[in-house]
Amino acid sequence: MAKSFNGFLLAAVLVGSSLLAGCQGSNKPAELLASRDVSGGDRPVQLLASDNAPTSGKVASAGVGVVRREVNERQLAKAVERYRLNKKQKKSPYRSVGIDLDGNGSTEVLVLLEGEDWCAPTGCTLAIFRTSRTGYRPMATIRRAWAPVIVANEHHNGWADLVVNTGKPSLGQRVRLRFGATGYPGNAVTLTPMPADIEVNGEVVIERAEIMPQLAAVTSNP
Repeated sequence: MAKSFNGFLLAAVLVGSSLLAGCQGSNKPAELLASRDVSGGDRPVQLLASDNAPTSGKVASAGVGVVRREVNERQLAKAVERYRLNKKQKKSPYRSVGIDLDGNGSTEVLVLLEGEDWCAPTGCTLAIFRTSRTGYRPMATIRRAWAPVIVANEHHNGWADLVVNTGKPSLGQRVRLRFGATGYPGNAVTLTPMPADIEVNGEVVIERAEIMPQLAAVTSNP
C-alpha cells in the first residue's frame, strides 16, 4: 500500500514539473504580448503614423522628403491680414501650404498672394510665415514669383531650397531660392534663371494656375 502511494506521489510531482516548465518555456513573442490593449481586451494596439513622415513619394538621397504640415486656417488668415495692413496693400486671394522647411518639426507656411496689388508683370508675392506662440508671423517676403512653387530636396544652411517661376509668364523662367545669411532672396526676378533642361528634385506644393482676370491687365503691361 505504501509503495502504491509513493508511486502516485512521484507521478504527481513529475506532471506538476512538466506543467511549470511549459509555462516558463512559452515561446509566445514578447511583442505580441505587449501589443494587447491595456484596457483588458484582446485587440492589438494600433500604431499611429509619425507626424514627421513624408507625404511624397519623392525622397532625397539623404532620406529626407518634403514634410507637409497642417495649417490653422483661422490663425493664418489673421496673420495674412496683419501682414497686408503692415504692407499697406489691398486684400488679396492667396494660396497656401504648410511645410517643415528646416526639419525642426515646426510649421512654415508658404503663402502666394495673387491679388492685383501684390503682382507685377514679372510675378507676385510669395510670403513665408513661421509658427509662433501667438499664431503665425512673417519671416520672408519674396517678390516677383509665379507658381508652380517647388520645395526642393536640396538644402542650404539647414533650409530647403525653393524653386519658382519669375519674369514674363511667356518666358517660363525658373530660379532657385537658397537660404543665405539673411534668409531667402527678396526678389526672384534678380536671380540667374536655371537652364530649361535642368530637372528639379523636389515636390510641387503650389500648382501653376491660369492668370486670374484681375491680373490680366498687370501681366499684359510691357
